[in-house]
Amino acid sequence: MEALEKLANAVARCKEQRDRRYHLFLTRSLAQYSTRRNYRILASLIRYEYFSTILTASSDTGLEEELDELGLHYEVLIVGQHASELIVEALDSVEENSIYIVKLPELELSTGQTMLFSDLSRAVQNSLQVYFNRNIAIVGYMDQEEIGLSALAAHKGGGIYYVREDDPPVTDIVVKCIEGQGKQLSDFLITGHYGKFEVFSNGLDVRLRTRLQNRAIQRSPSPPEHRLAVKEPSPMKNPTTHSPSSVDDEDTLLEPRPTILLENPEAKRTTIFISYSHEDDIHLQRLHVHLKPLERDLSVNINTYNSDGLLNVNVWSDKRIKPGDNWRNKIGRAMETARIAILLVSADFLASDFIRNTELPVLLKLHAQEDVIILPVIVGACDYEHTKLADIQAVNKASAPLTRAPSDANEKVWSGVVRAVRENLAKKPA
Repeated sequence: MEALEKLANAVARCKEQRDRRYHLFLTRSLAQYSTRRNYRILASLIRYEYFSTILTASSDTGLEEELDELGLHYEVLIVGQHASELIVEALDSVEENSIYIVKLPELELSTGQTMLFSDLSRAVQNSLQVYFNRNIAIVGYMDQEEIGLSALAAHKGGGIYYVREDDPPVTDIVVKCIEGQGKQLSDFLITGHYGKFEVFSNGLDVRLRTRLQNRAIQRSPSPPEHRLAVKEPSPMKNPTTHSPSSVDDEDTLLEPRPTILLENPEAKRTTIFISYSHEDDIHLQRLHVHLKPLERDLSVNINTYNSDGLLNVNVWSDKRIKPGDNWRNKIGRAMETARIAILLVSADFLASDFIRNTELPVLLKLHAQEDVIILPVIVGACDYEHTKLADIQAVNKASAPLTRAPSDANEKVWSGVVRAVRENLAKKPA
């Protein structure tokens, strides 16, 4: 993010100096990069009342522009420029329909030195400390002189999760804060592919948006809209105004229904079926990336056999369900034609009533009949070894879920999944 901002400044300077050749080159090179998508994600979460106060060290106006597009009223307060009373009021605010953006930029004092946490008023310090004593996530890189780091050093509350692309140096102040709490750094550090701002914000949006919609959605034949919306989000009920038929329990998914029955047990098995919890959408995305070359091959020259001859195979997850589709029928049909089922197993997966009562009974029955190969992938720590899936060999060990492994190890697991799929597709049924 910082590199993109510096390049953007370079573009602006080239434009000011009328260096058209370099300006054109840089403009075209940077066209594909934008921070707007990340601000759009945050703005949508604010719109649905997940957050009412945003504490940021960013000095740009990207978030404000997205809030303007959504027609939301907000107030921007800058520490060091606005009165302490206003800052404290914003940080402590519990008022509905009030949105505050509190900025903690690198402020220069009259002496030329950077303002530190200790330079703030006692009231502002206390309010900030409340924030920093919660479970917090630091995404990206923080300047060693930023005000927030001074408060972070005194953090005595929950965990500090550190999200960045590369491994931080041992001298990093955030690393020191985590280790100073006597905690294992590997349990709180997210790096590599999952440490990318785009990937992390994607997963955050999916998790929060899904939980919000599960609270507010009415029981209906249509599936909940749970996908990441980089465009304008679809209208949604206000979570504070539930109808009598809405789901009131925050942690309750759609009410379980009877198991899907296969209409045609002899259907041609041409599908690689992916079962997962929407909480683990970020892992599904990575799986799709690894399966993409295989999908291209399958559409051209890799075929699977059954008694009727050669058939093309397709990869299926519920991302293929379109608005207006009967989603239960679509899922049932996909399982009915499944040859391989990839299960992304986690605590959320095992806790899902829909998966437990609807998908697993069908897949396990087909597996017992040797009609379907099941490939479990342990994506998160869970009680896998005490479930009905325990007798099925997982691609990776339950003691080494993806969320606890380094990114390069995760990539090897995904490669192992693709290899297992290819090997099973190469087998001709008896």
